[in-house]
Amino acid sequence: MIQLPEERRPPLTPRLALRVAIVGSFALAMFAIIFFRLWFLQVLSGDQYLAQASVNRVRNVDIPASRGEMLDRSGNSLVDSKRTIAVQIAPPDLPVPLQSRSLAHPPAKDASVYNRLAAVLGMPTARKRCQVPGHGVVRLSPIGCEVAQSFALLPYANVTISKDVDKNILLYLEERQYQFPGVRVQPVWLRKYPLRSLAAQLFGTIGPISTQELKYRRFRGVPQDAIVGQSGLEWSYDQYLRGQDGADRVQVDSLGRFK
Repeated sequence: MIQLPEERRPPLTPRLALRVAIVGSFALAMFAIIFFRLWFLQVLSGDQYLAQASVNRVRNVDIPASRGEMLDRSGNSLVDSKRTIAVQIAPPDLPVPLQSRSLAHPPAKDASVYNRLAAVLGMPTARKRCQVPGHGVVRLSPIGCEVAQSFALLPYANVTISKDVDKNILLYLEERQYQFPGVRVQPVWLRKYPLRSLAAQLFGTIGPISTQELKYRRFRGVPQDAIVGQSGLEWSYDQYLRGQDGADRVQVDSLGRFK
């Protein structure tokens, strides 16, 4: 019988042993870091992240206050408010948040939202000349023009695109919010004048508060998107006519859709 020679493993040199020790120490350190991070997230910060997750499931929906009514000495209504639903665009919530440098040329994703919304509201999408403060004359779609003009004056305010919208259209937009990022369906109050144009100059006008008006003492503490009196009695008695906005808390899913 022939006996084969036994295989001999190469000896573990000091250099190879050092490499094995370094690789093993590195792997052990990585596992320790991952374990510590998981322990930190689950144990130390668990309550904090649980609270944040609970907040993410709840969204505050602003409820604008009704502006006060003007009456004559006999109690007859001279100026009143009526509630309606408006379709608005929130520039910070668009697929690409709107910025001053992109007003003249909105990003393709934002323009796509404008066109989809225009198709639902029955508005044209062809570009036309649009005068944007601070940017001159540019060519934008009607919705893009309204958004650009409003953003140039009030960057923090929602842009009202349409009012008194048909109920079916409102339901369509609410059910497909994921297709219309940045589009909001909000209740608003419109001024109603039973006497029509009679004494219109006396009653005055209302409008969104401007950046300059926010610095006035009389408007201290007023929200940046508030509607205030701009002239006439609306301006003189604004602090009495202007209500205090409220909010409704609703539950939403991970995509921001109402439950």
